[in-house]
Amino acid sequence: MGLGITIAIAVQLVLNLSLREDVDREQRMLRGWGELAALMLLNLLVLAAIYGNLSLMFWPLAFFAFFGITGVLYLVSLLLVSLFMGYEGSVNNLRQLARPATVAIIPTAVILAVFSALRFWAEGQGLICRECNARLRRRIALSL
Repeated sequence: MGLGITIAIAVQLVLNLSLREDVDREQRMLRGWGELAALMLLNLLVLAAIYGNLSLMFWPLAFFAFFGITGVLYLVSLLLVSLFMGYEGSVNNLRQLARPATVAIIPTAVILAVFSALRFWAEGQGLICRECNARLRRRIALSL
């Protein structure tokens, strides 16, 4: 979970430094230790929900993880598309990213489709076994 915070801060930093025209290099990503502590507390609550085996939380956590991973993938695609379109160091208004943001949907969808196809292919070949994964998760949970 801490890796998600790190990736979010790193992606925001890279987007700001590479695309913005008037970058304030002294501006902090987090206002202070209090914001970091609040984020870590939120992560701790999510981990407690995961390890608490709360069946009520399975679907919300699955959607949260899916949209988080897809969002990071989209932002990386947005960064690459923006750089290829020549927006490096020239963005001073968020509306300027409308065209690259629309185009970035395409590589994001392609990458998601390829990963989905690879997953279905691997399951069809027997390389990924759902029952094996469930048994492995039970062994790990019992060892904790």
